[in-house]
Amino acid sequence: STLFPYTTLFRSSYLRLGTVMLLTGERGNGKSTFASQIGTFAIRAGYNTMFYSGELLDWYFREWLDRQVAGDRYINANRSNLGYTTYSVKDDAVEKINDWYAGKAFLYDNSMLGDDGEDEESLLKTIEDAIKQYNCGVVILDNLMTAMSDDFGADLYRQQTKFVKTLVKMAQFYQVLIILVVHPRKRNGLEFSNDDVSGSSNITNLADLVIRYTRPKKEDADADDR
Repeated sequence: STLFPYTTLFRSSYLRLGTVMLLTGERGNGKSTFASQIGTFAIRAGYNTMFYSGELLDWYFREWLDRQVAGDRYINANRSNLGYTTYSVKDDAVEKINDWYAGKAFLYDNSMLGDDGEDEESLLKTIEDAIKQYNCGVVILDNLMTAMSDDFGADLYRQQTKFVKTLVKMAQFYQVLIILVVHPRKRNGLEFSNDDVSGSSNITNLADLVIRYTRPKKEDADADDR
């Protein structure tokens, strides 16, 4: 079943329930922001959404997401004496955003992840609980490497494959959309392919859709302006 069209982003495709999407792209290009924005679109479309960020503390992620939801009209730009600019949501918008989130957005507390080698099992259980207990139809996982345990032994690729296989089964069984952010491998200026995602290349075969997110180069943007 179709979740919601995103023709304004990809012209002629659909994000679908019951599927796993891998989202990759160069570091710093904004794939995490893009993934979280898809989550906000899902909430707006009426789908409860679970967010997992392995790189941001829960309170920081919430503030970051609040700024995306607020938009330019409800953001304060504050410039310090040292020349730094910080951004915050205007006070009159914070309560409205909180009301909008209530019962719809669920953020995983990554401080619960320990060093016992069972991190991925704990996360997978939490995902399933969020789907069953809170009716989450969309799950945003950022990113694969932080979702895995710190045991970087010879079986890491096997663990990644097993993790993604479980996500695929979960997405199909519960008919939810799972978006997994994956960093790319380092390349030497070669054209990107699905096999360039970091970790086991088998995970791209398991996923239903692989998307590479990238910002246009400056010269490309200048050309468009002309």
